[in-house]
Amino acid sequence: MPELPPVVDAGWVSAHRDTVVLADVRWFLDGRSGYDAYLTGHLPGAVWVDVDTVLSAPPDETGGRHPLPDPADFARALGALGIGDGTAVVAYDADGGPYAARLVWLLRRTGRPAALLDARAADRYSGANVLPTDARSGHIPGARSAPWSGNLKPDGTFLSPAQLRQRYRALGVDGDRDVVVYCGSGVTACHDLLALEHAGVTGTALYPGSWSAWSTDLSRPVATGGEPG
Repeated sequence: MPELPPVVDAGWVSAHRDTVVLADVRWFLDGRSGYDAYLTGHLPGAVWVDVDTVLSAPPDETGGRHPLPDPADFARALGALGIGDGTAVVAYDADGGPYAARLVWLLRRTGRPAALLDARAADRYSGANVLPTDARSGHIPGARSAPWSGNLKPDGTFLSPAQLRQRYRALGVDGDRDVVVYCGSGVTACHDLLALEHAGVTGTALYPGSWSAWSTDLSRPVATGGEPG
């Protein structure tokens, strides 16, 4: 099995094509079907991985819209897709990696809590925009805005590790504190987690329930406004 960094390019995939499983993790916030997109066309040999059923447990108020899957259920679902112990997996989606990152992070997961980053778009962090599925608008008090899209160059590939270190240093990730990342439902936050790993930052963790769980509990405080990251 080849050594897998958190981010690989097309050349790496071509060189290791016979030793990895390609996973198509396309998912669309606007309700379009990722599976239909997969059926329309996908990378040769790729399997389709459903964010809602493979990478998540059923939604509930405590866990949010995309709770982490039960480990045994996750293992069974991956096994049915031909992904087992020792399988090297390369995931992709249609949007620069925010949904593919959920699978990659689940396969690599590690971390513990401390400083807090919000991976949603800046207008959702500030409270200027609220999804119909969210109970309230805003962000968790003390969180810094770190939209996942800020990890990418204009061509849709990841910034260099040095550029990512500079970005997260400006957001308070100084190497002395652990980092917790959240988003709307614990999916796109994994993009920040992989970017942090790509930058060499350790001690990172996901708040799985994310805003969909936090905002539902009306006893929890909410902040609005703030500068985007």
